[in-house]
Amino acid sequence: MAIIAGELVRQSLIMAQIVDPEESPNATYLSQGMLALNNMLQDFSEHQDMTPYLSELSFTLTPTKRIYTVGPDSSNDIITPEVADFTEIRIRIDTNTDGTEAWQPVTIIDAFEFNNRSITYSGGYPTSVYILKQGRREGDENGYSKLDFPTSPSTPREVRCLVKEKYPVYTEFEDITGRLPTFMMKYARYQLSSDLADIFGTELGLKFHAELNRLRSEFLVRTIKDNRSKTNGAAFGSYATYGPKYGWWYSGR
Repeated sequence: MAIIAGELVRQSLIMAQIVDPEESPNATYLSQGMLALNNMLQDFSEHQDMTPYLSELSFTLTPTKRIYTVGPDSSNDIITPEVADFTEIRIRIDTNTDGTEAWQPVTIIDAFEFNNRSITYSGGYPTSVYILKQGRREGDENGYSKLDFPTSPSTPREVRCLVKEKYPVYTEFEDITGRLPTFMMKYARYQLSSDLADIFGTELGLKFHAELNRLRSEFLVRTIKDNRSKTNGAAFGSYATYGPKYGWWYSGR
């Protein structure tokens, strides 16, 4: 069932005892509620276990280019929703005799460790990449990431990444269920209620906070054990769950 952002805010305002269940939130409450909702989601984006869905990102690594920027703005080499984390990267190196594709894992190195790690490459393609999450550039609305391959390949190579996208900024009438799964919705409602109670100075009591802590723990355990894949490409499309036993990533397709 679809839940729009404004409805989640209204439910949370009621739970936080800020508005009466029989009343509609006034413009001030709704505006503060939407701001609190988007701030909460940005906090989730910074906490990797709070972004449960994985997305597939693919592009071509060319012989003449080794540095690529990734982000929502048109100034980037690869245009995609803002990335919270790169979980895995692989590069296509060959096609096997049976027609299956061979993919080489690429070591992901935080760019801040650049001077402490050796540069590696093999067989005419890079086996490592430095990733730096950047702030906003002048004129751009969003942050971006920089992928710096130590060497460019001798021939064009397809690269596929599994990434965790940051939560978008929602407006009042947008459906949020596409990014917030059902099992996460109750926790999000409790967390937003707690945030709104802090903003407006209401007391929610020990029972509420005990339930909030229980939901947080339950959610984190579930996302660690059950990291579901949200992909658009055929490579992952037939698999509901991402993990060591699922998908072309591990089967060699």
